[in-house]
Amino acid sequence: MTFNTVTGGTATTSYVTTATASTYLGTKPLLNWQSAWSSVSSTTQQKLLMEATRRVDAFPFQGKKEAPTQALQFPRAWFASSTIPTRLQNAVCEEAFSILNGGSQSKRDAQDGVASQSLGGESVTYNAKQRRLDSEEAYILLQPYIQKRLK
Repeated sequence: MTFNTVTGGTATTSYVTTATASTYLGTKPLLNWQSAWSSVSSTTQQKLLMEATRRVDAFPFQGKKEAPTQALQFPRAWFASSTIPTRLQNAVCEEAFSILNGGSQSKRDAQDGVASQSLGGESVTYNAKQRRLDSEEAYILLQPYIQKRLK
């Protein structure tokens, strides 16, 4: 699959260019993300961004595609412009970086069948069915765009 970031294109494979990802990850200096990201080849960065885009694109988003022929879910017809929202781009960067680092421990635990964990007075309960992303930050960034379920 060829890396393609043309907005609304029929062969688009990523919402984010490697340059945009590098810039975004450079805003997280305390975690030294830029160093880890730049330590892998541009081909690997492209593969990570394509996989992150694929995972993000699996969510049920509000509205419909702007054009029925576009390969990805964004741009959306309800959104104010034919651009990709910055929050969505940031979510892809967060997920790509999480994939690079082997994913989140909580997702690995849930996939391994751990239902909950307790340590001292704190406890965590996992719901593996709800987790489609490795990055919790990516999931939070996507919230304004995800279709809300009616009860």
